Amino acid sequence: MERYRYNDTELNLIEKSCLAFAIYQFIDHRVVTIAISAGFLKLFDLSDRKEAYDLMDNDMYRDTHPDDIARIADAAVRFATDGSEYDVTYRSKIRDEYHIIRARGTHTYTDTGVRLAVISYSDEGCYDEESQDGYERSVL
Repeated sequence: MERYRYNDTELNLIEKSCLAFAIYQFIDHRVVTIAISAGFLKLFDLSDRKEAYDLMDNDMYRDTHPDDIARIADAAVRFATDGSEYDVTYRSKIRDEYHIIRARGTHTYTDTGVRLAVISYSDEGCYDEESQDGYERSVL
């Protein structure tokens, strides 16, 4: 399968959006990043767009809390392969502290029939280790 490419106008519009989202494509059993918004960069404190694309394509879970990686990776595979709902909450290190991130996704199809995943992200606040039990119960 070939990697989908937005035209310059569409990509520019997506990349300038203040909403935190990214668009992915599942190719050969691998998630490939198609577009990342300015809101995504701001949320995850990423200043270099090229570096952000590289990070998402090669080390997507780099800043994810180790206890959350397997759970959200499993959810991503289910979402990519059987189209199930993608609605996960996890901890991600941003500016040297963990934040609770909620990611929600839906599939969309291009005019040519290519299926893309649109994932929106929101920061639910800083993770307080003292209230860890409540967090664990709410996301598992």
